[in-house]
Amino acid sequence: MGESENWIFQSRKSLIESALKEINTRHPPHEIFLDVFYVIAKLGLQQPAKNAGLLDKELWYDKNNIGKLLERLEAFLWQWIR
Repeated sequence: MGESENWIFQSRKSLIESALKEINTRHPPHEIFLDVFYVIAKLGLQQPAKNAGLLDKELWYDKNNIGKLLERLEAFLWQWIR
């Protein structure tokens, strides 16, 4: 990996980590959904997230799904943040 590629990778990684830190997983599920929606909206990725099924409230309101959904969100951010 060249120096410029490493810089890009580190920038993407930093942005994604920062976005994920804005999501407080100690909140009740409906507030976690709002945190996720805020992060996605701030990045301008509402439509791709909706198409990927990340904005389905029923999924986020089940506490048992939160971990899996956060993993999906991280993978989604890696895909869309360039």
